[in-house]
Amino acid sequence: MNNFLTSEQVHVLKQAHKTIKEKRLADRIKAVLMLHFGFTYDQISQALLLDEVTIRRHVDKFKKEGLNGLLECKYQGGQTNLSSFQETELRKYLQTNTKRTSLEISLHIQKTYQVSFTVGGVIKLLHRLGFTY
Repeated sequence: MNNFLTSEQVHVLKQAHKTIKEKRLADRIKAVLMLHFGFTYDQISQALLLDEVTIRRHVDKFKKEGLNGLLECKYQGGQTNLSSFQETELRKYLQTNTKRTSLEISLHIQKTYQVSFTVGGVIKLLHRLGFTY
């Protein structure tokens, strides 16, 4: 699928890549450019550590919607299961009660607020609350 982009499209993609701060969006641009310059889907997949289906989706998105479509991110993330009051309460609790593991914190949250968190969810919550390991 060599040379499916116009020289103007190549220029626009290269300029966008220079200004993009988010790695996953830059990877989308690189995938489209690499395919244009003759790389195979397998080679792009190996170089960018993306699966071929994702690469094909990015290329199709660019062909249909252009750069804006390629850089569109619809994922909003999940909402927290704790209220801001509960998060403040938890932050104060953790400042005075050191817990050794995320599992211990998860169990405390379950017992205190009747809200379930996975260990990974607790880690993300702790980072958002300003805690580090």
